[in-house]
Amino acid sequence: MKKVIPILFIVLTFAGCTSTISLQVLKPADVTLPEEIQKFTLVNRTKPNKKNQVWNVVEGIFTGEGVFEDREGAQNCLGGLMETMQHTPRFTINQASMEFKGTGTDQFAAPLAWAEVETMCSQNNSEALIVLETFDSNSKLTYDSKPVTVKFPCWDWNRNGIKDAAEDVNHDKVWDSRDCAAAKHPAEEQTVTTTEFYTHAQMEVKSGWRVYFPKEKRIVDEYRFSDYMTFDGKGATPEQATAALPNKRDCIKKTGFHAGNSYGFRISPQWIYVSRYFYTRGSASMKVAGKRARQLNDWKCSMDIWKREALSTNRKTAWKANYNMAVASEREGNLDMAMVWAKKAYEIGGKSAAASYINILNSRIMDNNRLNEQMKGK
Repeated sequence: MKKVIPILFIVLTFAGCTSTISLQVLKPADVTLPEEIQKFTLVNRTKPNKKNQVWNVVEGIFTGEGVFEDREGAQNCLGGLMETMQHTPRFTINQASMEFKGTGTDQFAAPLAWAEVETMCSQNNSEALIVLETFDSNSKLTYDSKPVTVKFPCWDWNRNGIKDAAEDVNHDKVWDSRDCAAAKHPAEEQTVTTTEFYTHAQMEVKSGWRVYFPKEKRIVDEYRFSDYMTFDGKGATPEQATAALPNKRDCIKKTGFHAGNSYGFRISPQWIYVSRYFYTRGSASMKVAGKRARQLNDWKCSMDIWKREALSTNRKTAWKANYNMAVASEREGNLDMAMVWAKKAYEIGGKSAAASYINILNSRIMDNNRLNEQMKGK
């Protein structure tokens, strides 16, 4: 406790001296695709061929997987990608109703013939195909439990299995309605310690993707990855906890949708929100500036004050004002000027905070260079 109290005091003091803003920034894609690509056609190739179709049914029977669960999951995976791609300023996309047969497993089939690719792109007025080549799901259950203390009125002891819990915990005394009637304070809460059981279902979805660019007869991205989501159930018994889990088919759909979202971030720039803090204390003027920015969203007035305070003879006030000017400059989209102010803050004081922010700005500047490459023609 001697160590915890000072740390807690510092955290609370820091929280009281700062405020937070949310900035919308365009995050570059993980891969840079040719600038000639403006529109995609999305194709599903997860339907098994005749060779694998029978095996998929047999495997589903022995593993407990529904025959059509993966097919529905693949459709949701495509839906997740569509949802993400609708928010990018870089591309447009449409989903073709046509399907191609693949392996129906987590293994890639041979690439599509370029004649087929060119036909699909021509029919849909697009420059490239995004093909979901593979989709496969697996699930694993884990179990645990923990003791919990339950409070309830005396009159509720015989409801919902609570009496049974009381019998487990207190072998020589079990309250019932007659005990409640005889008690001096029947409305008083009674306490019992019992065990709560949990079942965790980890759903794994393996998806494989290719981006076909027929102009150069080149696959410009081939990527396979696993995505995971965990679903929880709880109950008074292990069986109740397992029964409380969401339907397995729904779990596959949700995980598939999330996997499609993730691939969208890989191939397209996306808008995200990031948080930045700024200082609202340090001098009377810093308090006024902080209030103007925080409550009135009057950043112009605040910046005028911070510029003056950045020249203060009080080092603590000066470096906070410089730091705030860096945040304000980033808010306006001027990353180079934000870096200038952040470096001034580092030189004056507050080196730890300023150094962390300089690293953030360096990452953003590098991201912007990639964005300039990815957003050509837009």
